[in-house]
Amino acid sequence: MRDRKKSYYLILIMPILYALLAYGVAKLVGNNGQYPCGIDTLCHLYKGDVLYQAICDGDWWPIFDPLWYNGVEMMRYWAPLPVYVLALCQFFGGGDPMSGFLVFVMFIFFVGAISWLYVGYKVKRPFFGASVGILWFFMPNNLIALFYEGNLPRSICIVILPLLMYWVYEYLQEQCWQTLPKISLCFAL
Repeated sequence: MRDRKKSYYLILIMPILYALLAYGVAKLVGNNGQYPCGIDTLCHLYKGDVLYQAICDGDWWPIFDPLWYNGVEMMRYWAPLPVYVLALCQFFGGGDPMSGFLVFVMFIFFVGAISWLYVGYKVKRPFFGASVGILWFFMPNNLIALFYEGNLPRSICIVILPLLMYWVYEYLQEQCWQTLPKISLCFAL
């Protein structure tokens, strides 16, 4: 009973700590003088900015962008979810794509940490999940995807990877068919 109460407090306190750490990481990235760094970062920020501007004009699904490759269908060759997440981050960044990138970094840190906290709670190892949640952002592969390659859609996939792994584990161990829609949703993203 006592351990359950400790894990309950942990579940309440850790999101606040994650939010503060996410803000700190975004502040460090913003003060390093080189953001947004990454090979494809500006490409993704551009697509998010085009979507944000289109949404501001009332178009929630812009079909054509005349400035990209002499004209291209925006959502035909790229997954729409990362573009919408970037547009939402730009909204919370005050309409500036560069500030939106910092919000995106906070989003990646926070949601990745919450994913591990959820997994830790579900497998009855909340302290382990809470600590791995903090470390997950700083794994070399995750940092390379976000800051070197600038592959922002892959960064979103890395955030939901712990959930996907847990739901596949849950399905295989407990033969719980109710997790199949969750698994399908992860693959659809």
